Amino acid sequence: MKRHIIYRSIKLTILFLKEQFKEPTAILWTIISPSLFYYLLRYTSDHQSKLNSDYVEDSAWFYAYIASSVGLFGFSLYIIGRRESGFVRSFIYSMDSKIVFLTAQLLSYSLIAIIYCCTFYVLTKVLSGEFYGLELLNIATRFYACFLIFCSIGLLLTLLPLTFQNSSTLFSIILFTMIALGFANPIIDDIGYLNPLQTAKNIMRTGPLENIEALAISITTLLATLLCSMKYLRINPIWSRY
Repeated sequence: MKRHIIYRSIKLTILFLKEQFKEPTAILWTIISPSLFYYLLRYTSDHQSKLNSDYVEDSAWFYAYIASSVGLFGFSLYIIGRRESGFVRSFIYSMDSKIVFLTAQLLSYSLIAIIYCCTFYVLTKVLSGEFYGLELLNIATRFYACFLIFCSIGLLLTLLPLTFQNSSTLFSIILFTMIALGFANPIIDDIGYLNPLQTAKNIMRTGPLENIEALAISITTLLATLLCSMKYLRINPIWSRY
C-alpha cells in the first residue's frame, strides 16, 4: 500500500511539474522581475559599496520574497485552484487520494522553489564574483526553510471557504502587508518578529540555526496543517454553493 502511494505521488508530481512549466508567465514574474530589481538596486548604488558588499546580505530580501511567492501563490493557491476547477472533487475521494495529492503538491513545488532559487542565484551572483557550489547549497538550504514557512501559512488559508479569486486577493493583501511591514520604521520595529517575510530574510542572512525557534514553529505548524488537511481538505468547489 505504501509503495503504491509513493508511486502515485511521484506520477502526480511529474504531472504537476509539466503543468507548471507550461505557464512561462509565472516564471517570468517570480524570477525575472526580482532579478531585474536586484540589478537596478546594485547599479544605482555606490560603485565602491558594490565591490565590498556581501552577496547573501544584499540578496536576502529577494530570496525571502521569491520563497513567499512560491509558497503562497504556487503551492497554496494552486490547491484552491484545483479545488475550484473540480479536479479535487473528481479525483480525490479517499484518505489515500488526499495523501497522494498533498504529497505531490508539496514535492512539485519544493522542486520548483529550488529551481527558482538556483536560477535567481545564477542570474544575480555574477555581480558579486564567481559562482561557488557550496555557497549555492547553503543558500538553497536556507531558501527551502523559508519556503516551508510560507507553505505552512498558505496551507492554513486553503482550509477557509474562499473562492479562487478571493483567495488570490487575500494572498496579495498578505504579501503586500508583509512587504510594507518589512521597511525599517521605529513604530513597527517592535512587531517585526511577527512578520514572516522578515523572519525569512533573517534566515537567509544568518541561517536556520540562528532562527531555530521560528523555524521549529513553522515546520511544526506545516506538519500539523498537512495532517489536518488530509482529514478536512475541502473537496467541493466553493462557487458551487451559490
